[in-house]
Amino acid sequence: IAIDDLGVQAVSFTGSQSGIITNARHNRARIIEVRPYRLVDELDAGRVVVVAGYQGVSYAREITTLGRGGTDTTAVALAAALEAEYCEIFSDVDGVYTADPRVVEGAERLDSLHHDEMLALARHGARVLNQDCVEYASRHGVAIFAKAAFGPKDDSGTVVRLNPGREASVVTAIAHRKRLCELTLSPSGAPERLLEELTSAGASPETCEGGGDLPLRITFPLDDTHGLEALCDRLQESHGEALTIRSDRGSVTIVGHGLGEEPTLLRRSLSIATEAANEPVPMQLGPLALTFIVPASVVTDTVKRLHAELLES
Repeated sequence: IAIDDLGVQAVSFTGSQSGIITNARHNRARIIEVRPYRLVDELDAGRVVVVAGYQGVSYAREITTLGRGGTDTTAVALAAALEAEYCEIFSDVDGVYTADPRVVEGAERLDSLHHDEMLALARHGARVLNQDCVEYASRHGVAIFAKAAFGPKDDSGTVVRLNPGREASVVTAIAHRKRLCELTLSPSGAPERLLEELTSAGASPETCEGGGDLPLRITFPLDDTHGLEALCDRLQESHGEALTIRSDRGSVTIVGHGLGEEPTLLRRSLSIATEAANEPVPMQLGPLALTFIVPASVVTDTVKRLHAELLES
């Protein structure tokens, strides 16, 4: 209606009318394919197309939702289906920073990022772009421009693409989560059953380590977990004393290339995280991410200390 009032013809579609086909998982469905035939017809007719984000339709013709950040995923999926080179996403932030600027005053905006770097940041708590959105863009080669909705029109924000045009950094940025649940299962427990129960509850693990002759430690974010108390009660009843549950945890993740090849950096980072937590800190190292599990109360302090040490020196 607002676009029509400006004298431009516009038409609106729901997710299903736009041809967004998903699997049957209702609360966090994944897009299987996009059939944008009706959109193409309207665009060819010179109309502006407005699509409702966050939703699709399953192959069983049931309405589904794409979960947190699903509107971003909708935009990228349509860009890919329409063979666009890039997709611009406008929000309340003007790009991706070396850390959350609300936590670290000295955080700097990054001009460009590789899809893999942004995906690692999103998986570990960075909220600028949703991880499903970035993963979809990476698979289909769509560049993403993250910009501020009310920023300068000439501001390019941060571009996320396959070839960001800069040298890879050992430390690119730091992400964090303040609300994690940590599960520790003793070697006498049943890890397969525990993972199946988490999957059924819609809890997506952020870290998973150990198993076999060692305790299995799993963390998952609480932001998308509904009915946590009931879930914990079920898990405790199912696994008894073999399972320890803590919901007062958080994570701090350093993202960069070649972290495993920098033993001095690993040692310094672990020392800082341990000092901030004032207790032994579990650490998990992946291809692009080094994650520390710390008490939720010290997440902010840990982020500030690591940023000052690794990105401001």
